[in-house]
Amino acid sequence: FIKMSFREFMRICNKDKIQWRKELGGKVNFLFLFIFLREYRIIVFFRLCAYFRSHWYFLLAYFVIRLLYRHITLSNGVDIPSHVEIGGGWVIHHCNGIVIHPAAKIGENFIIRSGCVIGCNNGSVPVIADNVTLGVHVTIIGDVNIASGCIIGAGAVITKSTEPNGVYAGVPAKIIKNRVSE
Repeated sequence: FIKMSFREFMRICNKDKIQWRKELGGKVNFLFLFIFLREYRIIVFFRLCAYFRSHWYFLLAYFVIRLLYRHITLSNGVDIPSHVEIGGGWVIHHCNGIVIHPAAKIGENFIIRSGCVIGCNNGSVPVIADNVTLGVHVTIIGDVNIASGCIIGAGAVITKSTEPNGVYAGVPAKIIKNRVSE
């Protein structure tokens, strides 16, 4: 495992909090997010697992946090292993039914909604770049690269790599339009 410094841990957590503030459209503090949003609690315990796992002297704390994380994810119908690589700025909307393969790699500013599956096919797992948004019930399977800035529409099934800043929808997913950032 990669050793995570406390500074890196705080940077990632702060990025998550800032992204949540953008999503909620205002100033909300950590305590509000943690108490009232179960999705944010999942992210906080996920980050704590990643931090404690990288320091052997926190081994007991890691097992306690991981046990709590597992309880929270199972009680909310989420299967996101605590060792998945997910960058800062992660937002979960309506956390029911989310499944992410343990070997998947996900970039920063990632937004995911309920019912999404990120899985493997013949041992190959997806790689998702920065600034990607997944709609409800999106399925991403196999050796797929989701490019930066993509938006995947509800119910889409992604089986091939995407272009940067594309909007995709359908089964199998096809590009609807290409967003050009200004």
